[in-house]
Amino acid sequence: MIPSEASPTAEVVSSARIGLARGLAWLCALIALVPLFGLIDLGTVFGLSDPQYLWSMSLEASWGSLFTFIVGGSFGWIGALPGKPWPGLLLLGLVILGLLVASAVFADEGPLWVAGGLAVAMLTMYLLLRPRGPFVAAAWPRSAASVAIACGLPLWLGYAWNTYLAAAAVSHSPEDGTLNIDHWPVQAALGLTLAFGSAVLSVWTRELVLWRWTFALTAVFVAYATLAYPDREGAMPHVLWGLCIAVWGVLVVSLPPWPGRSPSA
Repeated sequence: MIPSEASPTAEVVSSARIGLARGLAWLCALIALVPLFGLIDLGTVFGLSDPQYLWSMSLEASWGSLFTFIVGGSFGWIGALPGKPWPGLLLLGLVILGLLVASAVFADEGPLWVAGGLAVAMLTMYLLLRPRGPFVAAAWPRSAASVAIACGLPLWLGYAWNTYLAAAAVSHSPEDGTLNIDHWPVQAALGLTLAFGSAVLSVWTRELVLWRWTFALTAVFVAYATLAYPDREGAMPHVLWGLCIAVWGVLVVSLPPWPGRSPSA
C-alpha cells in the first residue's frame, strides 16, 4: 500500500489558520496599545497628557506597562512567531491569573472583564495554532540570572501588597480608572503577574526571552514612576522600592541565562 501525500486542502487550511491567528494577534496587540490605553497611560508618565490634572503616575505607569509591554508584547510575539506561540500564550495566562486574584482580593469586578476578554483571545489563538509542548525540562536555578530573576517573587508580591494597603487607605474617584475599571486592582494584578512570572522565568530563563524583555521594560517604567513621583498615588512607600525594582529589571536582561553560554535568539 502506497502512503498518500499530504492533502493540499489540509495545507491550505493550516496556512489559513496561521494567517488568521497572526491577523488576530496583531489586532489584539493594537487594541492593547491604543483602545485599552497602554501607550496613552505610559505617555502620561512623561507629561504627554492634559497638564491640568494631577495624574497618579504610578497607577498610570502600571496600567500602561501591563497593556503595552506584557499584553501587547505577548500578542505581538504570537503574531511574529506563530510557530512558537507558547511564550506569549503562557504570559497571557499569567496576566489572566493576576487579574482574577486581584479582582477577588479587591472585591472588584472590573478586572474580570479584562481577564475574560484576554481568555477568549488566548483560547482562540491556541485553537487556531494548536502548538505542541512548550519547553524542555525545567532546571533548578543555577545561574546568576536565575537567582536574580527569582528575587522578583518577593519583590513583586510586596509591590502588590503595598498597592492593596495604599488602595484601602484612600478614597477612590472616577479619575482613578480607565474604561470604568479601577487602576488599583490592575496595579496589584501587574505585581502578581510579575511575581508568578519570576518564579517560572527563573527555571526557564533561556527559553523565555520575551518574558525577560517585557519584565525589564515594565520594571524600568514602574521604578521611574515611583522615583520621580514618590508623593503621587500608587507609588511605593519608600524610594528603595523603586531602586530595587530598577536594579532587578536591569539584571533580568543583562545577566546571561547560563554560565558560559549566550542567550538563545
